[in-house]
Amino acid sequence: MRRFKDFNHDHHAHKMTPFNYFTIWMGAVHNIPNYAMVGGFLALGISPLMIFISIMLSALFIACFLTLNGIMGSHRQLDFSQQLQMSFGQKGALFPGILRGIIVSIMWYGLQIYAGAEALNLILKDMLPSIMRPLADVSFLGMNGSLWIAFLLFWLINIGVGYGGERALNKITMWIPVLVLITFVSMSVWALSASGGFDTIMSYRYDSGLEHHQTLFVSLCIILNAMLSVWIAPISSVSDFTQHATSSKGQIIGQFVGILTAHVLFAFASLTILIGGSVYLNHSEWQLIDIIQAWDHQSVKYLAIGVLILTTLSTNVTSNIIPTAYQLKALTKHKLSYRTGVIVASLVCLLIMPWKMMAHSQSIFTFLNIIGAFLGPVVSILVIDTIRFLKGRLSTHKRVPHYEKRALTSVIIGIFSSLIGFVPLFEALKSYQLLLGLVVSSVIYTMCLFKRKKEDSSL
Repeated sequence: MRRFKDFNHDHHAHKMTPFNYFTIWMGAVHNIPNYAMVGGFLALGISPLMIFISIMLSALFIACFLTLNGIMGSHRQLDFSQQLQMSFGQKGALFPGILRGIIVSIMWYGLQIYAGAEALNLILKDMLPSIMRPLADVSFLGMNGSLWIAFLLFWLINIGVGYGGERALNKITMWIPVLVLITFVSMSVWALSASGGFDTIMSYRYDSGLEHHQTLFVSLCIILNAMLSVWIAPISSVSDFTQHATSSKGQIIGQFVGILTAHVLFAFASLTILIGGSVYLNHSEWQLIDIIQAWDHQSVKYLAIGVLILTTLSTNVTSNIIPTAYQLKALTKHKLSYRTGVIVASLVCLLIMPWKMMAHSQSIFTFLNIIGAFLGPVVSILVIDTIRFLKGRLSTHKRVPHYEKRALTSVIIGIFSSLIGFVPLFEALKSYQLLLGLVVSSVIYTMCLFKRKKEDSSL
């Protein structure tokens, strides 16, 4: 048994201000996979207005989950691995730790590397045509030679920034809000001009041949499930960042304002640019990079691609590299250092061939459904325990058992209920897998806690 007050915290660690939290998630919103996700919404036949409303409602949920689950870090200086031990037990924390820190993070790590590499490849082919263009005709493991060079280069850049940890990340993210604002507002103005105006944007429908979802409720559930699936990994391990907060109030204000501000711009820019680009290209296009590639002005093209690469890098380091390295360090009981964890995660992400995850517009949803099914139930337990802590019903100074059976049982049942969407008979639930697992695990865990409270009161 172990007490949480026995954990040694680095009280001299770099402190993060509200501005740091405001900027840190800006890149996590405006990145290539997220724009591909919105393209997927349009391909499903969901109207632009419904997408905008649903994204903003989803942003409220995301901000609430991030700030609430971050309280254990900012108030008690617990990192993610310690928070897991408090909720699941010393040995029980291994299961959700592997889910978040190993499986999900490395899957996301590889996907973001590939997305950034596609953007970098466009620049390299223009700057080094004699080298890169002949390599484009050579294929290896499903990826051409020029894309392999871009992939490995962007992979090395991610490792370098990951080595620097939060300090290196803060130096990058402090410039992202200005760059994002300038770049995506400019792209939106171009898209409005190319499409013929705002009315064209709002009335546009993608010609995808897929079923059209017209009701607000169905659209909201589909988009909320996908948006939370995108954010469920950083939500689960946000205490790795909030443990360095100057105050709980600071991280709450910074994250809440940052998330909502970023999503207002994201909702408007993603719809405007994707639809305006589709009108400009005279066909429905869901990939932002393909729209940018069609531009004639090289300098503008390079600026837009550069900002996308920067935001994708920021997302990967924030949401995947740093949490994975910390979790590997915790799981190996500090036998692996943080930097060794970065290297191990980077090597594994090569083996999973992440380019297979963005083959077409629906691939991203299959990927997100898997992520949500694994981590939605875990987050539900962490958030409920945070609420218990705020109400004085859970102490961080308690003795930690080897296993918290109620939490583990709730998560396992929640995961199985989420994965049921992959069974053909229950395929209708596939678009709501995270929400299903979140609700099921929350209900079961709450019932277990209520039963325990009733048993304790009867003694």
